[in-house]
Amino acid sequence: MFYDLLEVPDGYETELVLVIAPYFDPKFIKELVKKLAPNQIRLIIDDGVRQEDVDNINKACGKKADVKIGLASAKGLVHIKMFYLEFAKSEGRRQRKRRFLFGSANATEAAFGENRNSELLAEVDLSAGQDSDVLDYINSTLATLEGKQDKVEGIYGPLRNSPILHLPDFRVSAPGHPASGFDVWLQRGVLAAKYHDAQQFLMASITLNKRLPQDLIAKMFTNHGLIEQGERNIVRFAYMGDIAAEPLEDATPQWKARYCVWTHLGDWVSDDCYRKLGYTMKSKAAPLREAKINELLANMEEQAWKDYRKSIFLESLNGVWNDLLSEKVPPNDYLRGSESFINHSFYSKQFDNKLEKDILLAQTEDFYSRYIKGYDFPDVPRFRQDTAAWQNFALSWCSSILVESRKVGSRSLLAKKIRETISKVDGEDAFDEISPEDILKWLKKSWAIDVTKDNEEMTVGDIVAAYYI
Repeated sequence: MFYDLLEVPDGYETELVLVIAPYFDPKFIKELVKKLAPNQIRLIIDDGVRQEDVDNINKACGKKADVKIGLASAKGLVHIKMFYLEFAKSEGRRQRKRRFLFGSANATEAAFGENRNSELLAEVDLSAGQDSDVLDYINSTLATLEGKQDKVEGIYGPLRNSPILHLPDFRVSAPGHPASGFDVWLQRGVLAAKYHDAQQFLMASITLNKRLPQDLIAKMFTNHGLIEQGERNIVRFAYMGDIAAEPLEDATPQWKARYCVWTHLGDWVSDDCYRKLGYTMKSKAAPLREAKINELLANMEEQAWKDYRKSIFLESLNGVWNDLLSEKVPPNDYLRGSESFINHSFYSKQFDNKLEKDILLAQTEDFYSRYIKGYDFPDVPRFRQDTAAWQNFALSWCSSILVESRKVGSRSLLAKKIRETISKVDGEDAFDEISPEDILKWLKKSWAIDVTKDNEEMTVGDIVAAYYI
């Protein structure tokens, strides 16, 4: 355990602790305070940290020490991991000891704890005389927390002593190997998100001269396919059919109910499941979307087809114009034109420009696929080093598993598989009083447990990961 490095030398007390890292968690801070009992605690965190995390870290420092916390900024992430410990005694030789730890470990339980990450740390004692450059750097850093300066200048150079290296153990496997643990498996997943960038595709937008009132006038526009969307001074016309009225789309497609798990970041699906069954993961309106975009591409050089689509658009505008006139509402209050005639030239050019943009977009391979499917599948963000954020994500996942496992008629294959597996290993009643926290702890602890079935070597992880089969 790297916590063993946080020891106070015999006869000394801890005068100062300075920690610089991009990620902290309260559990690490509490352990640091418990082991070192420092008089002064100085912490510097990358400025991307959330305020509530700063508050929790500050609280974890307790009330006995003098605490100052600063936020560091750089062009990218302030990624340095540095731990400086200064010990003092009142009499005898070597009244100060300065210990310097550096490497890959963040200020987190995941880096320092018993079941820790594989991290590298180097440990060295600093000499006041021969390591003055490093100590000047540390003092400069401390000065920023006192408001005496706002920038720390980098240095380079040798240390007087060779550091002691603490090198980790780890396993290596070929790409494609099953996940070594629950966290790795969860991290490898993807998120199923509706593809919202397609909302303006095959739609001609018209900016009105003024906002539509919510009365008969707005209904006139709607009756001619000019639908108000978003801001009240903009209407949109679906020139290849009313996309908003597609009857095949529902809120929860069957594949999502079967293979996905809701989390606060979105609907999660395992990497293996997505690779094997991703071709099924699409909107129910995918056939209609595919027909529309293929029709557009098939006619991209056909002027007669383009003119026909434009004529439908202009006829809708004419219909609104005439309806407004019949109700003695000046049409040019809303649409471009004179008192008597709509400006066909303006709207014709506007339509031509939008149609050409859509044709170019439709020829983009990535857009073509996403538009038809109606979904995008970004990777789960790589934030396992942010212990608190990762714990919240994993717990939201486990909460959904628990809800689905107790829901009558649930279609979630993963919730069913986890319930079956826990019951098989721990007994039929194991799920009766279980909590999301219990599920998370169990999956982390039991992932590698052998549950060989029918003479086939299998672990809990093997069974859970194959939930979609």
